[in-house]
Amino acid sequence: MQSQGHGEGQYDWAYLFVEDLWRPGADGLIEIQKWNPATRKREWGPLELPGGSHVEYARIDNYLNTLEIVEGITVKRVNSEKESAKALIDLFHWWQKPIEDHNSTRQWQRQRVVGNYVGQVSLLRRWAMELPGVGNDLSARVEEKFGSGGVISMVLAEKKEWMEIEGIGRGKAEKIRKEIAGE
Repeated sequence: MQSQGHGEGQYDWAYLFVEDLWRPGADGLIEIQKWNPATRKREWGPLELPGGSHVEYARIDNYLNTLEIVEGITVKRVNSEKESAKALIDLFHWWQKPIEDHNSTRQWQRQRVVGNYVGQVSLLRRWAMELPGVGNDLSARVEEKFGSGGVISMVLAEKKEWMEIEGIGRGKAEKIRKEIAGE
């Protein structure tokens, strides 16, 4: 699809619509819905190619991943011609605005006000500030401790790791672990 945004930008963007209802079968092969005249219903069954060969779901899925990640082609999986048409219309309308005006995902970079601090903070710090007894200053030390491993390392940290952070003692570490565990 080639689209001209408002202003200076002209963009070339490739889309591939993969149309049909398909899924991985229990045996790892692609299954599609087929009409069964005996039951007069659509039923799932293996996709058979000419000559009776079958297709592994992982091979097609990885090929589509390669097209998207390596080649920069946006892959859209749709179930019908009607859904393809709707997606194409939605894309047309989306491209009527310049890329830089699509900013709904920038909410993750929003400014955070905590106490007297105003500024952009990382996701790890925002989540840390939601924990009991962790404010802005302490969240900076939490980020310093767990930042390289991200939110996952913070969530998986043991009580003793939390106690290694200045300002977190045994009691606060226990409260934090309980909060993370949902207790």
